[in-house]
Amino acid sequence: MIDEMLRTVGDLLVQFGHSQTRLRDAVERSNQLESHLFAMQQTVLELDTLIDLRATPAVEAGGRGRWADFDLLEVDQYNQLHSLGRRVAESALDAREMARELHERLLGMQNLMRQQQRTGREVNNAVMAARMVRVSTQENRWQRTVRQTCRATGKQAELTLEGGGLAIDTDILNALVEPLLHLLRNAVDHGIESPERRLRADKPETGQIRLQFRQDGSRILVELSDDGRGLDEQAIAARARVLKLFPEDHLPDAAEVQHAVLASGFSTRDEVTETSGRGIGLDVVRSAVQKIGGTLALRSEPGRGLSVKLVLPQSLTSTHLLFVRVGEAQFALPSLRIDQILFSDAGAIETIGGRRIFRFGGDECPIHRLADLLGLPGEASLDEDAPRPLVLMHTDEGRIALLIDQVVESREAVVKSLHVHFPGLRGAGGACILADGDVAIVLDLAEVELAASPESRRVARRISELAMPDTQRPRVLIADDSLSARRSLARMIEDLGYTPVTAVDGVDALERIEAHAPDVLLLDLEMPRMNGLELTAHLRSRPETADLPVIMITSRSTAKHRKQADRVGVSRYVTKPYDDHDLADLLGDAVAGRLDGVTA
Repeated sequence: MIDEMLRTVGDLLVQFGHSQTRLRDAVERSNQLESHLFAMQQTVLELDTLIDLRATPAVEAGGRGRWADFDLLEVDQYNQLHSLGRRVAESALDAREMARELHERLLGMQNLMRQQQRTGREVNNAVMAARMVRVSTQENRWQRTVRQTCRATGKQAELTLEGGGLAIDTDILNALVEPLLHLLRNAVDHGIESPERRLRADKPETGQIRLQFRQDGSRILVELSDDGRGLDEQAIAARARVLKLFPEDHLPDAAEVQHAVLASGFSTRDEVTETSGRGIGLDVVRSAVQKIGGTLALRSEPGRGLSVKLVLPQSLTSTHLLFVRVGEAQFALPSLRIDQILFSDAGAIETIGGRRIFRFGGDECPIHRLADLLGLPGEASLDEDAPRPLVLMHTDEGRIALLIDQVVESREAVVKSLHVHFPGLRGAGGACILADGDVAIVLDLAEVELAASPESRRVARRISELAMPDTQRPRVLIADDSLSARRSLARMIEDLGYTPVTAVDGVDALERIEAHAPDVLLLDLEMPRMNGLELTAHLRSRPETADLPVIMITSRSTAKHRKQADRVGVSRYVTKPYDDHDLADLLGDAVAGRLDGVTA
């Protein structure tokens, strides 16, 4: 019930944001209207003055009738032009008064909307408070795990919990219980030495394990540290070579060793036991932490112990985001992963070993254009001298620098999951609705492959298509005389993030192309008035549409039909029934301009 209430309040806050944006636009239009009416009133006054100056001859020419005995200075005399001018002036004045009254009412509504939004936030905070539980509620389980592991291994250790009074989201705490139990077992089994070895190393017989919780702004910091021996780098390196993680002659540094520990299925134990993960490596812990939007970092000091630091969001339903613009699209980056926002001239961009790096404050890290990772044409360039906004972020693989076009704002936002509608879409951690109604994709850089592999390009293209505003999304024209076929293809194209446009035959398609050229044309072979072959031949004969990607979808599969389609210039020939995924990839290639040549 609390989850449902929180979802409803989140939707309400989004609606408040939409209403406030539209109301602000209405206030701006009201100001413009008042300015125009003021200018109109001045014009009417000038017109009224001209009527007074120039209408007197018309009065004299027309005769003054019963006022013939009076001089013009003794009695004001008017004609219909005077009356019409005065009526226009009064109407302009009335319109301006109405505009002023409308503006005051809009300002009153704006104040009321702010109060409602404030009340909505208070309700949201109250519901969030109902979800909060103290960390200390799970202390007994953690203490029991340490005692049981000590008993099973013959070691001595004490667990100290700091920050147990901190209240965090119940879902986050529940998701943390098992990973922390795993880390505690590892701390005792792998980290804490036996009492004899500790005495020889001038350490107390009883090892110390510290579990600390604290809040840092909108983040929850969890650190589990012990005073054991730290990571056994030699054993880890040897095991990594067996698993082909390192070449045989490679001497890994400390960072590579720590990264190897987090590899999938990595464990230095040859036998499955009931302690220290029971044959399961730290990758399970990292996966569990990443699932709730957190990060994991290791710091080992040989002979002195190991520290595992987790950085977690304050809530799973809303999170603090940095909104950035890349080209025409807007994306959101989790503030949880952001270290610093600066301009590119604060450091130096260099090329080392064919890789671009950003050198800043004595450190260096890989630098990427976010537009390149997402397959967008962004404005920022790595080679320009002009300073560009740059975001330093940390991932589980290390620190990276992202060059963006513009920083829009940073604020708390309700994040919706995309995996229900787009299962398997990596790199998109969710989506949030902006104040103007557009959707911003929340990027999860831990899932974005920085290597330019075909899979990462497909994922990046898919994410960028989802984030593109409606007016900027690629247009796909569907020409088919079958209503069911048009509806089916239009629904599929809309789900892919494109803008579908339909036509009933070749002539209708040609008219729509002349009105607004599409990015891709899907057409049937057999249509009334103008069939697909005739339409394609006509388009190829015109310079402005000669390169338009044309995908023909038909039930005709003979070699004769394919040859004719190839002759007139059809880009791709698809026979029914077709696979939706294949057609989606074909559309993506067509939009990206990768349908080179003409192939039927």
